[in-house]
Amino acid sequence: MNQTSKFPYKYTPISPIYFHLFSSNYTMDKPQEEMQEVGFFGIYKESFKTIFSWKKIFTQITLTFILPLSFIFLAHFIIAYILEWRISRAEDQIYYNNVDSERFYHRLSTAYIGYWVFKFTYLSFLLLFSLLSTAAIVYTIASLYSGNEVTFKKVLKIVPKVWKRLALTFLWTYLGFFMYNVIAGVVLCK
Repeated sequence: MNQTSKFPYKYTPISPIYFHLFSSNYTMDKPQEEMQEVGFFGIYKESFKTIFSWKKIFTQITLTFILPLSFIFLAHFIIAYILEWRISRAEDQIYYNNVDSERFYHRLSTAYIGYWVFKFTYLSFLLLFSLLSTAAIVYTIASLYSGNEVTFKKVLKIVPKVWKRLALTFLWTYLGFFMYNVIAGVVLCK
């Protein structure tokens, strides 16, 4: 390291990434090469440092995207339990009463339709909020580390543009895993 340099690392302030690290409120303690070797607990340490250094924006992201995701997840358990109870009750009435009544079959089919509509709606909202929260967090972290100014308004403007690419990546990954499981199932069944 150059003795006359006022920066503690060998990087010059020409690079905007490293200039930001020494000129803003948040400073990364380690250069990029050292960050590659932080280990399991080091990742958590750096994560906590980042989150607590930028409490306001991460609180806003949590309240906007992650908290609704948690409520959707918890509501799913309650509503799914009620719908499964209705299905079970309708099946029990048909089985134990030995009734071939169309009314009981209609009740059962209505319960199944309601259950699957709910599941589809739940998975849609789960996917939407998961992708939006992931896009918001990734964009925020990338902006913080690259030295760009980050505001919640800016995150809300960028997230709709970014989440489409993230959704496409998710769908391709899902398709890849699905095909892998289908092929593995066929191979294992032979």
